[in-house]
Amino acid sequence: MAQALAARREWDADGLPLGIAVNLPSRALLDRRYVGITREALERYPCPAETLVLEILESEWLEESPQAESGLLALKALGVQLAEDDLGSGYSTLSRLRHLSFDRVKIDQTLVRQIARQPLRTLRFVNQLTRLGHDLGVKVVVEGMETPGLVEAAMILGADLGQGYALSRPMPRAEVADWCRSFRWACDPMVPRTALGALADFILRDERLRMFMDDPAMVERIVHTPCRVRSYLDVIGIEGTRLDQILRVLHQAALQHGPASLDYAAARDAFVQCLVEERIRVEESG
Repeated sequence: MAQALAARREWDADGLPLGIAVNLPSRALLDRRYVGITREALERYPCPAETLVLEILESEWLEESPQAESGLLALKALGVQLAEDDLGSGYSTLSRLRHLSFDRVKIDQTLVRQIARQPLRTLRFVNQLTRLGHDLGVKVVVEGMETPGLVEAAMILGADLGQGYALSRPMPRAEVADWCRSFRWACDPMVPRTALGALADFILRDERLRMFMDDPAMVERIVHTPCRVRSYLDVIGIEGTRLDQILRVLHQAALQHGPASLDYAAARDAFVQCLVEERIRVEESG
């Protein structure tokens, strides 16, 4: 804690008012000495308390514990933020999120590790967990971001923060300031440049179509709204290819038969399969 806050004070003096996160074991919620240590560190290395995030690591034995909730509230009373680590790695984490007042949740990297093998299921899971976090009023961090495609997809799906090698590898404390000043990420969520980004937008668009499947006027409006998947095809220059043709068939099926039809379902599955086989596996597998 002292090392982290001392480093943050150095960066702040260098014109970089950064936030910083420190891992705590789950037992910290049951041991009030951690509250005292945190208070002392904040007094010794003054900084806005909300810039310190304490990440609580998973432990099943804290489930439904009144003592854990009391400990969490004692830490939050210091003004710091609390994050639940490893969301989605087990029932216990979802249970804790329900009854403990975290400020952030971190989607476990094991959920995205096999993105090249199951991209659709993986992104749908990230989408639902992101919505769950936002519905509970907490920020969502996606771990395991190791490719530009995953970063772009997470942005399109609404994740607030990301962590992984595609953004940065671990570095010595002395190198952080220079990295912050030089880091750039060229990404426009409205114009995907990766196949995973296009798939993320496709998931959101498909959800909207199914939401309004009984409203032909709304379906027509959604289909004719500028499509980010179409923008992706234009960016990579594959107009007229099989993928482009299937997308056109998909739009026609939505208009003529509706999003609940077998024709639409078949075209949707064909588009996803083609996108995965021709673009995603190539990009994500290098």
